[in-house]
Amino acid sequence: MVNQKTLFLFIILIGSFIQSQGKGKTDFINFYNAYTIDFDSLLTGIDHKITNDWEPLGRLLAIEDFMLIYNHPKMYLEDIKRNMGDKSLSESKKMICIIGIQKLELNEYLEVSEYCLELVNLGNLSERVFYFMIFPPSWNTDMRFAENYKLAGVQIFLKKVIHNKNLPWRKSIKRIASGRMLRDRLRMIKQGWKP
Repeated sequence: MVNQKTLFLFIILIGSFIQSQGKGKTDFINFYNAYTIDFDSLLTGIDHKITNDWEPLGRLLAIEDFMLIYNHPKMYLEDIKRNMGDKSLSESKKMICIIGIQKLELNEYLEVSEYCLELVNLGNLSERVFYFMIFPPSWNTDMRFAENYKLAGVQIFLKKVIHNKNLPWRKSIKRIASGRMLRDRLRMIKQGWKP
């Protein structure tokens, strides 16, 4: 276990490196904050700023605390999973967690998605939030599973979702698993539609 003094010295060294690379003081402060601010405090602060209005996608990017999570999702992954499993946590905070992990690599995102499916089955996560996990609106990652539908891990996950009789939007998942959703999107783009 790393003690506070060692961590602080490490952060100072990294900060000096960031500044030596021509980055500004803001970059160092953001890096420092990402390692020192409690996740639950960040989540609560972000939630208060968006006031549960779920059209905040653009507004989230303007919230500095959210950007700490969004730019460092691996660092907060365990906190995010813990929060997703908390039945008493609001849907709004869970959606913030999902949006916050959009920069994860596919394998990590798939792992969290599998965990969230388990939470849906246990009744700890709503279908609405889980849908948001698979289809994050207005993000470059809304086709993450469709673009990778041929990968074995994605196919296994999608089949688990399809076999869950409690999810009303299983037809959309079947379209992803078959590759139809990707083909339809590519056809629309070819016809001039812009995502």
